[in-house]
Amino acid sequence: MRLFFRLCHFAARLLAGISLVLSGLAFAQTTQPTASQLLGTFTWQSHADSNAHHFDEALISITVTELAGQQLQVRAHVDLGEGKSGNDYVRNPFVKLNGNTQYIFQGTIGGKKAEPNADRLVPYDTLLVFPQPLGPITGWHLGYESYVDGSYPMAPPSGIAESPALFDAVAPVLRNVRLSSISSTTVTIRCETDEPARTQVQYGPTLTYGNFSPPTSALATEHAIQLTGLSPNTGYHYRVIASDAAGNAVYSTDATFASARHAPDTLTVRDDFNRADLGPDWTREPEFWQITEGELDHTPEAWKSWRYLTVYNPVSNGDGREIIEVSYRWGKNVTALGVREGALALMVDEDSPHANGYWLWHRYGQVWLWTINNGEYVGGRDLGRWHGASDPGAGDVVTIKIRQEHDGNYFDYYINGEYSATAEDPARHFPKSENWYVGFFLRGEEMNNEID
Repeated sequence: MRLFFRLCHFAARLLAGISLVLSGLAFAQTTQPTASQLLGTFTWQSHADSNAHHFDEALISITVTELAGQQLQVRAHVDLGEGKSGNDYVRNPFVKLNGNTQYIFQGTIGGKKAEPNADRLVPYDTLLVFPQPLGPITGWHLGYESYVDGSYPMAPPSGIAESPALFDAVAPVLRNVRLSSISSTTVTIRCETDEPARTQVQYGPTLTYGNFSPPTSALATEHAIQLTGLSPNTGYHYRVIASDAAGNAVYSTDATFASARHAPDTLTVRDDFNRADLGPDWTREPEFWQITEGELDHTPEAWKSWRYLTVYNPVSNGDGREIIEVSYRWGKNVTALGVREGALALMVDEDSPHANGYWLWHRYGQVWLWTINNGEYVGGRDLGRWHGASDPGAGDVVTIKIRQEHDGNYFDYYINGEYSATAEDPARHFPKSENWYVGFFLRGEEMNNEID
């Protein structure tokens, strides 16, 4: 395990920033949209030119929204107009996306006003669910497998008719563009979009910008973009660009920020656990903790669930220091289950294994945030889950950037330097005072959740 402490000087004020790199933990996250995100509405009418011998009554429309769990919900609508004296119908109308075909209705829709089954003339609605493609959406196709034009009763049913690719033409809506974590060389810009999108930032010292951040790799509705390599004490213009899966882009209005005057000094404290005993730097119940092959581990006596907290005591937040970052590495033999059952303890209110604070961890592709209650999970609160990257694994380094802002506490989660998600607590359940600690909160029962 490695602990990094950064002492940050901003103008004449000394702030101590602590960055703890604890090797061996892994957490998950979830992006839970509160409502489905509109991706687009598409309509197609077969043979809209109404040429002779062409059936022109079928109007098919779909509305596509994105649901949680990488699914696309499609409301499909088939309308054959009022019907004619002839027997006008379509058979097996369908929707297709990237080669995946689903049927709106299997059978015939249509007929004529006088027939007994006139209900088939009523516009037909259905709901379909498509898995979201891994790559770009190449276009929606609407169609049917055969049709009959009642104006020509002697003609046999005609074959398949399909629309060309119909693309999403609606750009995302960009909301709440804001700054956070400004230093002398880096700044983080956050925003939200009303549909899954990728974002990047155009920035520079003038309105011509001149620089682009790398586009984010995953589609998401909550975004955090970090700009690095800035010059200290310099003014910048910036704007955010958001693009959906179909490539529709929207630009925010121009805004400005100034980088901080001085770069932070850095104090690094390391604990690699390469010793026989955990020693006095970790406050704990000693019968439940040990070092095994250079890694932080439980003893066999730790047979209960989430009730094992150890606190790192040499350095705490407060007294002229501010902890701004914590990092750690998962052990070499950690399993996927172990990653899901090990957490970082943050803003712990006292140097005690029975303290209170946050526990933050990654499981099932989500970052989870709970509160610790007297050293246990019983009585703690579930504060939320945020969708992110795949869970870390053995040997992966996790970094948490801590931001105490006026509207809440924010924890930016990185795996091997790649952003995963941000957990947040607008209610600020912790810290209870300026002085607080960090540590580990690991489940017992031999979960293989060692910290390197």
